[in-house]
Amino acid sequence: MKTGRILVAVLLLAVSLLLISGLGKCFHIPLPTDHGNQAITLPLVANVRVPATKEAITVTQGFGRYDLYLTDVAGGKIQKVNWRTGSLGNWSALDPTGCSPLEPHIVSIAAMKTAEQLLVQNCGRIELLDKDSLIPIRVIADSKERALYGFSLSPDERFLLVSVKTGARQSILVYRTMDWTLVREWDLGNGLLTPDDRTLVTTFARRKNPSSFAADECGFRLYDAGSGHEVSEFVRSAKENEDICPDFPGPFVPGQPHRIITTDSLRGGISVWDLNDGALIQHLVSKPRTLGPPPTVESLSVSSDGQLAAVVTSRREWGQEWGLTIWDLATGKNAYEVSLERQGDPILGAYFCEDSNNVAFIRPNRVEVYEYRLTK
Repeated sequence: MKTGRILVAVLLLAVSLLLISGLGKCFHIPLPTDHGNQAITLPLVANVRVPATKEAITVTQGFGRYDLYLTDVAGGKIQKVNWRTGSLGNWSALDPTGCSPLEPHIVSIAAMKTAEQLLVQNCGRIELLDKDSLIPIRVIADSKERALYGFSLSPDERFLLVSVKTGARQSILVYRTMDWTLVREWDLGNGLLTPDDRTLVTTFARRKNPSSFAADECGFRLYDAGSGHEVSEFVRSAKENEDICPDFPGPFVPGQPHRIITTDSLRGGISVWDLNDGALIQHLVSKPRTLGPPPTVESLSVSSDGQLAAVVTSRREWGQEWGLTIWDLATGKNAYEVSLERQGDPILGAYFCEDSNNVAFIRPNRVEVYEYRLTK
């Protein structure tokens, strides 16, 4: 596995630079796209103007249907906007103490729906913020003794999983969000809880020759979240399966709790897996218009109905290139595509809004919100 490339992809996925200046009027522009028997229309319903940027932009869903949190990752600032009404929340600059100039200021951000608070990984600390004032309430974890690499909330938000590293040892810390008590430590490099909170899913890659760069075997391990015991291991030969291996555990397909999506860092695509038996269901990769090295996945988002997956890719080796594919997960066909190439007005990220049929496209100077409609 290309560990360095994976780490870069994960960091790029989190890096964003965004300051809001206003909200344009709502209007509709149909954008029909037909590929085979699939078509998707994208009426534009909102246009958020932002200062020009060349970096990828991360958008986090807020606590209302129309709320978004927009983040200046490098500068460590967060602001909230309601894209329907145009109202702006408070602008907050987070404490830069401990920041490295070589790494993003803000690595991860998530909205806790039950508590209506924000979790932010900021300069080696995981902090809890008030959702409106964006003022830090408390520090959950810090990197004084261990380096922090990211976090994820359990589906019901009862637990917070934090990936850490102490020397060469990787582990996952599990905090109970009710009182922020550390309740478990897993000796694993990555992990994600299943939608029922009963199983921890982790990916792995093994090399028979320690000096070899490529993996010989890869797959999933499943652990009982209550006892910590391993319950299943699904192994596949990397060399016999075109080197298609799961990277880090990604989002689950809504409505299909045993199906998980991972990125493919070697090809710039995504893979859909069945955790009942570890089988590869789909491997979806868009073909760039020009020859060259494979792109990096910049953003991956799945619609709340589980129908669509939006994947934004980029390639920087021969000038900046961007591409977008919206996949129909039921058929494995692309419902909408902007081919990977140099773009004058590229889409830097695409994110489905929760509990709605809206999708946000991030461009260099604006955030466009569409109402998607998939037709046959």
